[in-house]
Formats: sequence, structure tokens, C-alpha cells
Amino acid sequence: MNEMVARGLSPSTARHARSILRRALNDAMREGLLNRNVAALARPPRAPRREMRALSASEASRLLSVSVDEPAGPLYAMAIATGCRLGELLGLSWDDVAEDGRSLVVRRSLAESGHTLDAKGGRHVTWALAEPKTERSRRTVMLPAVGVEALRHQ
Repeated sequence: MNEMVARGLSPSTARHARSILRRALNDAMREGLLNRNVAALARPPRAPRREMRALSASEASRLLSVSVDEPAGPLYAMAIATGCRLGELLGLSWDDVAEDGRSLVVRRSLAESGHTLDAKGGRHVTWALAEPKTERSRRTVMLPAVGVEALRHQ
């Protein structure tokens, strides 16, 4: 795997290759073809953590102005207004919004719940609403004017 990274492949590609090899060797062990899975002993390369960069005020303002009439415009506005994750925003319902429209409660998140393969080998993702992973993720978020306006537009 380190050789893969040295040849210019990304650490995530090397990790994915290790995962596939591990699964194949686990199958071989189950069938009695191998005694142990050496891929399970290998340490995957660490993927560097990228620092997220927030939009500047002018970038956020430009995004809001060019997307105001787009179908996803209110979603972008809510993302900017609340800082919520995409899954949290997609998991919101009108019941989560306070009557005065000035706050909302994050109670659930839209998340992958599984995968299926079709006859041609195409992968299909299934989605489901789930509770947030941590207690801190369950929270009340106050909405600034841009968020309130996005909800009204929606």
C-alpha cells in the first residue's frame, strides 16, 4: 500500500484496495484455501485530514444571490444560515421548525442505510432517517434572517 502511495495514488485509493484484498482473502480463509489473512495485518496509509474552509461573507452572499430561484436555493441558504450538515438538513421536517420560524431542532439525519447491486452490477444506495450519532448533534439551532427567509421561500 505504501508503494501505491509512493507511485502517486491517493491514500484513500490504497485503503480501498486493501479493503477489497482483505475481503477476498477472508473469503479464501472461509473456503479453507488460506490459514490467515495477511492483508488484515497491514496498516492502511493514513489519509491526510483536510482543513475545511468556510465561505467568506462575499462568497456566501454570491451563492445566495445566484441560487435564490434554483430548486436547491433554500437548502443552500439553510446550510449557510445554520451550519448544519447536509444529512441533517435533508432530515428536517416542518415539525422541527418552531412556530415562530426563528429556530429548528435537529432530531434526525438522512443517512445511507445500505447498498444493493442490480443485475448489471450497478450499485444503488438506500437511504433512511436515523437519529444523530451523538447527543451533541441533537440540538436547537437559532435561525438568522436568511434562514427564516429560506423557509418562507420553501
